[in-house]
Amino acid sequence: MKVSIVYWSGTGNTEAMANAVAEGAKNAGAEVELLPVSAASADILSSDALLFGCPAMGSEELEESEFEPFFSSVEGSLSGKKVGLFGSYDWGDGEWMRTWQQRVETAGGVMIEDGLICNNAPDDDALAACRAMGEKAAKRGSMIKITLEVEGMRCGMCETHVNDVVRRVEGVKKVTSSHAKGRTEVIAEDSVNTALIKEAIAKQGYGVGKIETQPYEKHGLFTRKR
Repeated sequence: MKVSIVYWSGTGNTEAMANAVAEGAKNAGAEVELLPVSAASADILSSDALLFGCPAMGSEELEESEFEPFFSSVEGSLSGKKVGLFGSYDWGDGEWMRTWQQRVETAGGVMIEDGLICNNAPDDDALAACRAMGEKAAKRGSMIKITLEVEGMRCGMCETHVNDVVRRVEGVKKVTSSHAKGRTEVIAEDSVNTALIKEAIAKQGYGVGKIETQPYEKHGLFTRKR
């Protein structure tokens, strides 16, 4: 299990968070790559989990000269990837993190947990939360729920066609479709390639719209977004 952590820090607060995240991942047995964004490249996409750290800047935005350009360059390749976000702030209410998390989810990334934020320098509780995030990133074999908007299903036979082709994608464990709701729900290993699921459905002549991913908990319960 390889975990890549990429961060930008102006005051050292987010760097302290990144170090704690790395500590947690290492303690859980992962191979950890800790990189300031100036040293990062698209090679991180080969890792099993990606964690990004950036403080709130300006009017609650990502740092614009280095971090935003780098994140934008890999954003389109996050589909199916385990992703964690963290950062510090001095003002505001965390809007930058909510917006950032929405970008990851829209790209098909699988959030390990909600983005982690702390006000200014991380205290002991914040550092403990960072280490816990690193530990979660290092876990293998997690399951995810993928919800796809599917256009063109008209009946139960259409649902069966979609379910059959999706089940053939490696890592998929369970599929249910509803033509009435225009939706297909997939339970799969977190390593599944969501692009292959989308391609399989499209080849049957159906349109695929919005794709959402979230962790899948045991006992048949789905994690609720907060």
